[in-house]
Amino acid sequence: EAWSDDATRCEIDGVRLDDADGWLSVRKSNTEPYLRLIVETRDAALLRERLAALEAALAPFVDTSV
Repeated sequence: EAWSDDATRCEIDGVRLDDADGWLSVRKSNTEPYLRLIVETRDAALLRERLAALEAALAPFVDTSV
């Protein structure tokens, strides 16, 4: 799994996961018909890993090709 088991989860205004290495936010846009995905990590390799995991998790539900 791309996020640690000790990640803190918050479901206010979407879903946010925070752990020692960074955070992720998934929420619907309030102004456009889009799903907003924000990922921040401590390094580029971890960012790519987490983005790939997020894309794989969302692929059955949304078009992630944009």
